Amino acid sequence: MKYLIACDLDGTLLNKNHEISQETLMILRQLAHDGHMVVITTGRPHHAAIHYYNQLDLDMPFITDNGGSIEHPRNPNFKPVRESIPLDIFHNLFTQVEPILSSAVYTSNGVAYAYKYQRELEWLFSGAYAYKLIEKDFRDLEVSPCGVVFLVENKHNTNLEQILDNEFSEHLNYRFWGNDDIYSVYEVYLKHLSKAKALDFLLQYYGLKKDQLIAIGDGINDVEMIGFASVGVAMKNAVDEVKQVADYETHHDHDNHGAALFFKDFFHIK
Repeated sequence: MKYLIACDLDGTLLNKNHEISQETLMILRQLAHDGHMVVITTGRPHHAAIHYYNQLDLDMPFITDNGGSIEHPRNPNFKPVRESIPLDIFHNLFTQVEPILSSAVYTSNGVAYAYKYQRELEWLFSGAYAYKLIEKDFRDLEVSPCGVVFLVENKHNTNLEQILDNEFSEHLNYRFWGNDDIYSVYEVYLKHLSKAKALDFLLQYYGLKKDQLIAIGDGINDVEMIGFASVGVAMKNAVDEVKQVADYETHHDHDNHGAALFFKDFFHIK
């Protein structure tokens, strides 16, 4: 059976230095050579993921912005699929949460737009910041995001979640990415967007069945796709929410070729 193999980047294919190891490159290229469809599925924007797409020498669509964008860099006949939060909803959201925001940021077309820019948000982008940074009140911008990241003090978590639940739940979802002693990080995105939805689109596009889908990842934004896939794989270093919905867990983490070694065993690659 030929599979569509959906691979997250950070914490999965990439090691702590944000590199794809030679072992991983070799295995993924072998899978593609054998007729499987290797698809990058990442929360990174296009500009921060295309390098890895080219490094893997893929000839498939790739999914960025946590499912907000599906593109095929090598096939001009593939019509890109891009979705973003409507500007009126985005501006209304920003107006309501602005009093409790410590910082906020989103990316579009290689540009990062920030409000009260703080370096505390950089870890979320794993070194994947845009080429250009614009600091501005989001209500003055006409560029709508696939998703936006909010940084709030921990004492404002309940207030932020109440605003999102009570005022925007019809259109938007959010993920809590974590916190330190002072700040919490939230990602807000269109309700129907996810890596799983994007993969479902590709299954239909290529006429594949769900039992031909393998997905591997580590982060909270991978939960839906790993639960959706016929073969869901959690990295050894994955968060508990991912491990709870996965069918398999790798024996090694992302710093020790965990994804590559799993595929080597699963597909009996010598």
